[in-house]
Amino acid sequence: MKLPSPYQCDICGAQRRESNHWWLLLRDFCVRCGEPTIKVLLWADCGLDHADYHLCGLECVQKAVSKELERIRKEKDAEEQPTENV
Repeated sequence: MKLPSPYQCDICGAQRRESNHWWLLLRDFCVRCGEPTIKVLLWADCGLDHADYHLCGLECVQKAVSKELERIRKEKDAEEQPTENV
């Protein structure tokens, strides 16, 4: 996902400046069991294309992690729902 410059926080919309301490959040899967994982990294230009969220600070990191955990839980719950044969 390419972002326009200047970059914006995917949670609050703040614009990135050189003095900001930004983070990247990446969604992935465990190579051993296939379960979803969440990785939070310090801002690095090499990770921009792979990041699912670009985050302006710890508060937005917490919101993004919470959002992703809820998404994962909903997906797991949907997988565990028995399907009814009609």
